[in-house]
Amino acid sequence: MKRNWWKFALGILLTFVAGTVFGVVGTIVIAQGAKKKMEDPKVGHAMVLKHLDRKLNLTETQHDEISVVLESMIEDIVPIRNSTRRQLATIVRTHGPKIREILEPEQEKGFDEFLGKLARDWNVVLTVEPDSGEAESPTAP
Repeated sequence: MKRNWWKFALGILLTFVAGTVFGVVGTIVIAQGAKKKMEDPKVGHAMVLKHLDRKLNLTETQHDEISVVLESMIEDIVPIRNSTRRQLATIVRTHGPKIREILEPEQEKGFDEFLGKLARDWNVVLTVEPDSGEAESPTAP
């Protein structure tokens, strides 16, 4: 038994590493899916309605009436969210050249990748010109 202890230890180690890898990958996949779902206003509507229904034991009539109110509320919220994202994009474009001045040339590529991800998440244009600080229109084409 003394000669085979390393097999046992290796098995435990591989199990731990495999669990960690699968846990991290699974968490990333689930988190990205949840993020995409939350971008859809109808998902937020359904979540709020489900929460209210569970906590308040809504009647069917209350459920239907609150659903109508939530739909109206979402119609009011979406333009505000989009406007806020455009304003945030304007701020990022304004201050982006200042950040770019601080970075080394090899770091600028990573900065551009960061801005690209942010632009995709916010559905806006975040192009930062190195010299002028001018940028394209605030909304995506």
